[in-house]
Amino acid sequence: MSYSTPYAWMKPRDAARIAQEKQERESIMRLCVDTLYEVILKCDDPAVRWEAARLLQQIGPLKERLQ
Repeated sequence: MSYSTPYAWMKPRDAARIAQEKQERESIMRLCVDTLYEVILKCDDPAVRWEAARLLQQIGPLKERLQ
């Protein structure tokens, strides 16, 4: 009977994979922030603009998150 696990989530990640995941998270965060800014500036519906501003406020300063 073999006790090796085939599940990837249980295997340790190497430094290259961790760096790649961090870069992916940063790019997704930038895309979200850019999209919210665009909605705030260009959307005709005030309720949608308000919701985008509220979400952007919840994200907080981007500089602190990306370091």
